[in-house]
Amino acid sequence: MAGGVWVRVPADATSVADYEFGAFVDGNDPFEQSNLAGLTGTATYSGEASAVYSVVSTGQNYFPDAEASLTANFGDGAALGTIEGRIHDITGDGPASDSYDGVVINLGSAAIGGANSGFFTGDVTTAGTDSPFTGKWGGQFYGNGAAATDPPGSVVGTFGAATANGGESFVGLFGADRE
Repeated sequence: MAGGVWVRVPADATSVADYEFGAFVDGNDPFEQSNLAGLTGTATYSGEASAVYSVVSTGQNYFPDAEASLTANFGDGAALGTIEGRIHDITGDGPASDSYDGVVINLGSAAIGGANSGFFTGDVTTAGTDSPFTGKWGGQFYGNGAAATDPPGSVVGTFGAATANGGESFVGLFGADRE
């Protein structure tokens, strides 16, 4: 697996509000999408996350790390199920670390795509902040088991969320292995 965050500063940028942020994650063992239809039950995943935390008013960007926890509910075989989770225990250095101390980025329930498209996308909300953040998240399963009915070995994805006025934002990625 490989992933990261990137920041593009346009030539005509006058503040951090002009910056463009993104995140990516990819790997070389995507889950065999046709096996999704045969999965049932639940699987839990835990791992790590990294992000860019941007504060427009101070013109600063910070790079916190966090924990990622997700649960996939593959259902009873009648549908492909859902996945949801959270980015939590966000830590980092610098003066902004107090700003995200206790913040939880909730990865809302997302439907797992069709049998030949196991990608998923959902909404992001936060808890533990003075101003709520909203945004989107998405991901994909990786790691095939010995049998077609084995759940994926890992889940990876990206997330982004900002306050309503755009004054603060998180853009990041996560990778989590099946427990």
